[in-house]
Amino acid sequence: MKFIKFFLTSVLFFIIGLIFYSNYNLYYSPRLVTYESVLVDEDLIKQLNYLNKSLNDGIAYKLQKQYPEGFFFSHLMYGLTWCEFAFDLAKFQWLIFLLRGQKV
Repeated sequence: MKFIKFFLTSVLFFIIGLIFYSNYNLYYSPRLVTYESVLVDEDLIKQLNYLNKSLNDGIAYKLQKQYPEGFFFSHLMYGLTWCEFAFDLAKFQWLIFLLRGQKV
């Protein structure tokens, strides 16, 4: 009896999660802003600015004290965010942003 109750609860939570996920994807639309005639996702820019500020404030070293992979993970997240940003831009356009030292 406990197994059936657990199974039905699990299925119910899965269905509810699927409904929430579907609704989020249905209504989410990224806000695009223009930087030098290039459309960029504003959420990615906010994420890059936040991660850059956090890394400059030493969050990687704080995380390293808590977790063995903290330093690596924090830099990995910043690098992956740059990769996502680069996919949205034209070829080598992301490098221009980086070399100019613009606050992205």
